[in-house]
Amino acid sequence: MICGQCGDPLIKIPLIKRRQIIALIAVIAFAAPLIAMTIAFIQDASRLELKKPLPPAIAHQIYI
Repeated sequence: MICGQCGDPLIKIPLIKRRQIIALIAVIAFAAPLIAMTIAFIQDASRLELKKPLPPAIAHQIYI
């Protein structure tokens, strides 16, 4: 095909280039641990778990 305005031949360019795919994989590789840590922190913070105090005998052994 030829351009109707200037007469240059038209070249078909792919929608997704190889560089874009590599960049997307790199971004996912660096962002995935951050996202996983954030989700784990939110889940841990939202968990309402009452911690029981240590019995006096065990607490005494730990602090000696």
